[in-house]
Amino acid sequence: MNALEARRVVVTRSRAQSAELCGLLEAAGALPVLVPTIAIGPPSSFEALDGALRSVAEYDWLVFTSANGARSVLQRTATLGLDLGGVATLRLAAVGPATRAVLTDAGLTVTAMPSEHRGEEIPESLGDVDGLRILLPRSGLADDKLRGLLRDRGAGVDAVVAYRTTTQALDAASLEALDDGVDAITFTSPSTVRGLVEGLGVAGARVMEQAVVATVGPVTSEAARSLSVRVDIEARESSAQGLVEALNTYEGWAPRTSSTAP
Repeated sequence: MNALEARRVVVTRSRAQSAELCGLLEAAGALPVLVPTIAIGPPSSFEALDGALRSVAEYDWLVFTSANGARSVLQRTATLGLDLGGVATLRLAAVGPATRAVLTDAGLTVTAMPSEHRGEEIPESLGDVDGLRILLPRSGLADDKLRGLLRDRGAGVDAVVAYRTTTQALDAASLEALDDGVDAITFTSPSTVRGLVEGLGVAGARVMEQAVVATVGPVTSEAARSLSVRVDIEARESSAQGLVEALNTYEGWAPRTSSTAP
């Protein structure tokens, strides 16, 4: 029996984007427990994003800091009838393998990706950007740290909101599933951590104390610790596959929950 066999593993990402992780967990023998803590939606206005995309040939770099950002831009360019691959002078950068996969699956070439999958590592991966123009599509929750780092290197940076992340209240089914006991909780972004902490309130400490907590990477781990959430596992590769592999090789598992033990 492998480490994940019959383990109840909570998936906190949005319902619309949970299929990949749930499928990988099932393939590893785990029992995915879907507890969506966030929802991904369009920006309140497309005006800024549309304007930037229509002028994308004026940029040297298009930098993506999340798979959601990549998907949102691809969907919008399709709506507008634009072709990113047709802009010969435009180079694409992705923060990590999951983001890169969204772009390459669409037939696009990713020129740069930092070895450490963090937004603040992107500037180094781009090389000399002095005098270059960079388009930075991002979440409505993103801060200005990356834009500031790029500007410090002499780049002109236009940051536009490509999608909106909102916390989703936990429904009765989610609360019941957590109350039944779980072996692990996975977080795939800082917003999923905030969503669960806010959704559970004071009960959250008990739930997370009794489960293994796994994150997709260092940025999510930092967010968890800032909210006093212990992190037991951090994926070496920031992707759904990397997260499942990290769970499956973890050696600190407690006995399985009584409801799922064979």
